[in-house]
Amino acid sequence: MEWPLIYNPLWVLFVFAVWVVLVLNAKPLRVISCPSQNINVNRKWIFILFFLVVCVLGLHRWDTYHMPLYWMNDNFTSHFEPFHVWLVENVAHDSILLYRLLVFGTTSVLYLYSAKYLDDFTNNFCFATCLFVVDSMFCEMRGTIGVMAMMFGFILLLNRKKFLGIHTIIAALLLYGSFFMHKSMPFGLALAAIALFKFDRKFIIIGSWIAFPFLIPVVDALLNNVLNGMFDLSFGDEMGLSRSVDDYGNQDRMESNINGLIAYLITNIPLYLSFLYLSIRIGFGQIKMDRTHSYLFRLYYIMTYVGALFSFIETSSWIAIRISVMAIYPLPFLMSRVWSQEENHNKWVTWIVRLAIFACVFNFVYRIYLWSK
Repeated sequence: MEWPLIYNPLWVLFVFAVWVVLVLNAKPLRVISCPSQNINVNRKWIFILFFLVVCVLGLHRWDTYHMPLYWMNDNFTSHFEPFHVWLVENVAHDSILLYRLLVFGTTSVLYLYSAKYLDDFTNNFCFATCLFVVDSMFCEMRGTIGVMAMMFGFILLLNRKKFLGIHTIIAALLLYGSFFMHKSMPFGLALAAIALFKFDRKFIIIGSWIAFPFLIPVVDALLNNVLNGMFDLSFGDEMGLSRSVDDYGNQDRMESNINGLIAYLITNIPLYLSFLYLSIRIGFGQIKMDRTHSYLFRLYYIMTYVGALFSFIETSSWIAIRISVMAIYPLPFLMSRVWSQEENHNKWVTWIVRLAIFACVFNFVYRIYLWSK
């Protein structure tokens, strides 16, 4: 079985062209000069169509081998969670395209419907999605369906609308089901539960920044205890969670060469600048959010914070990557709301947008260059 799109520079170029269309469709100059919430129906449908194309067919990330190569070697059952094995064998029937349509198509629909449900499907939301989601692991990691199911479940619980009873049942099913959709979801659900507590206060956030360097050795010690078998992770045995912690935890996934370091900095500087920006605007109380968006901010904050903690520990970079990726999903919802309340030509917005666009273009060009060799 062959999959010609793996590490194909022409396919990366195609996805890059689709990304450019998405960016232009979102009218970026309006966001930079004067945050605008307006988006007409035609541009909304163009965004939906091209976003689905990128997510379902976007084999342009580094780990595109995750599904196709496991498929080709017929050993996906040893790596995938039981949920995904069942999906492959009983629904997708060994079709990679159908599997991606089911997983990443469903994830995209949940993401876009969440925006519609929260009245966030705006010009700002579309542009923020182009900057932070399209070229992220959103279309790469099969666990994205679990993250979006979890996030939408909490949105249904917290955003009081009609049909409260039905929404509560749906939310419970989504949260329960998300646990089985990826090995990392127990960590994600634990952090999402902690985010229910209202810690978005100025003194708490400043205190967390001060405590950050002191928490690194604590996290390191906890991780070593997990690797040494002192903590029981038997609740994840069916999904191979204990094995994954041990296997991934003993591998050094950090980029050690100068090119990898430069790529890492270019990619993450706009993300951490966004973290600081939202912490000041929302966490310090400069811009008020409703209950649901306040929760999304706490979810975003704690996942970014914990992901950053793990990133300082070499043997836990696999955890850092997955938790940090989870933090990206609430980001466009928050940016959309905050940008709409900023003054014209805000310097924060301008620099975040410029750096994020540069990071996206750099990553596309860098992959085209490497995969052309």
